[in-house]
Amino acid sequence: MRSTFRSLVLGLSTLLCAGAMAQYPYTIALSGTVANCYPGQLVTVQTVQGTQPILSFTIPVDSTNCSYSVFVPVSNQPAWVMVSTFCNGAAQYGSDSSQFNFIGDTATSVINFSCGGGFITDCLGVPNGPNMPGTPCESYPGSGVWGIYDATCFCDTLSANVYDCLQILNGPNMPGTPCNDNDPMTVNDVWSLQCVCSGNGGGALDCLGIPGGSNLPGTACVDSTGGFIVTGTWTANCVCQTNSAADCLGILNGPNMPGTPCNDGDTLTVLDTWTPTCACVGVAINYYDCLGQLNGPNLPGTPCDDQDPVTLNDTWDANCTCVGGNTTPCNADFWVLQGFTVDSMNIPTPIPYELWIWNLSSGGSGTYSTFWSFGDGSSSTAQFPTHTYAGNGPYWLCLTIDDGAGCQSTYCDSVSIDGNGLYTGMLGGGSDRQNGFTINIQAPQTTGLTEQSVADGIATWPNPVADELNIALTNALSGTADVTVLDLNGRVVMADRRMLANGRNQLLLQTSTLAPGLYTVRIGNADHSVSQRFVKVN
Repeated sequence: MRSTFRSLVLGLSTLLCAGAMAQYPYTIALSGTVANCYPGQLVTVQTVQGTQPILSFTIPVDSTNCSYSVFVPVSNQPAWVMVSTFCNGAAQYGSDSSQFNFIGDTATSVINFSCGGGFITDCLGVPNGPNMPGTPCESYPGSGVWGIYDATCFCDTLSANVYDCLQILNGPNMPGTPCNDNDPMTVNDVWSLQCVCSGNGGGALDCLGIPGGSNLPGTACVDSTGGFIVTGTWTANCVCQTNSAADCLGILNGPNMPGTPCNDGDTLTVLDTWTPTCACVGVAINYYDCLGQLNGPNLPGTPCDDQDPVTLNDTWDANCTCVGGNTTPCNADFWVLQGFTVDSMNIPTPIPYELWIWNLSSGGSGTYSTFWSFGDGSSSTAQFPTHTYAGNGPYWLCLTIDDGAGCQSTYCDSVSIDGNGLYTGMLGGGSDRQNGFTINIQAPQTTGLTEQSVADGIATWPNPVADELNIALTNALSGTADVTVLDLNGRVVMADRRMLANGRNQLLLQTSTLAPGLYTVRIGNADHSVSQRFVKVN
């Protein structure tokens, strides 16, 4: 898969970093709070929506501050996690997605819950404790003198004269306090207003203490102690029995165990497997390849050269004939343009809060399956979709195409608007309103140009243009540069030579003689250039 990253926004820079993990390339640092939590409360963490690996495990909530946290390793993006917990006998759910910038990256995800009323401290200073105003209290421990906490948390033993649910004068078993209904199928038993002790049903408790839960003996479990995830199985006494053995590559519970396939790097062996001593060993073979070489590398399916300059990806077929592949590689590409209208005088007027995205994908078989990632957690498989963003950006818009003949290509660019609702860098200024904007993806002709950037931060304005086009760019070198304008067919319709300084440059290009249409301005030399597209109107 080819990936192209290009920014046309003035002053935008991108820093790329790379790292590596032992098993999975990305990590989600998941955390949150459970307002009004209770002692022993658990949260269940799951990977969803195709996120790999498939995980489902529970972690306890810290009752001192009602918080939880865990590191979740994933192997693809965007990555989705779902978190659930029980509050007052009912399940609450929350989910979030994470994007990553580079291999080894860690994304932060926060999912919060509320079990009603928020975080409360009782009359004894215990978070979410039972000693709230209106509940029984003892004048001092061991006194046997009972009263009721008033609104100021004063233990009133003078005005109180009530019997609790066990007919004890000013006793502790008041409605709303814990009790035991002696039913093993219920949990969280409390005295009702009618002094009936009852709990929440749900069936037998599983190994996590959840009524009717799925974590029964013999089922899979996850040990997340220390923030690291190890899979195992629940035993008969509800112990998560894990397999902590490292595989032949030193990965905890990894797939490369003795007897599993491996690659010894020797093209003269087949059926390579890990031995009991973790040596990767294959079976030696003797054969003649498609060029008659003993144990040679030119086997069916391997690359070759059919001597045809217009074909690519040539391979040996089953009859040892060198067959050419695609005539041209597929190339995902699009261009971000401010939406505009043209009045009766052919004068362009920008359409605020609307950008046009021209799908310029080309090459390959010409029949593409398309995937748009809009950068805000949503996506589309339509070739020319319309999407509305909630904020002004920037958002990282990515297009991936697959021609169905073995060629994939990805192109990404940043999309955003300024306070005037215009494409960022077009005019600038305005308020900081966050109204959002819409992108409409369209399908014009492609120029077929290949861009090699030695300058960055190129910007053109106004775009669309009538008579004069301003060009600003930062150049890495100094000296003369060719400035050429090409039409949709790649023909040069204007040529000039300018002196560029090392650093920031601004050029003025006369465009009054150009016919209305789509053009590309290219600045550079025969070996290196930077390009930007613009629209010419009357």
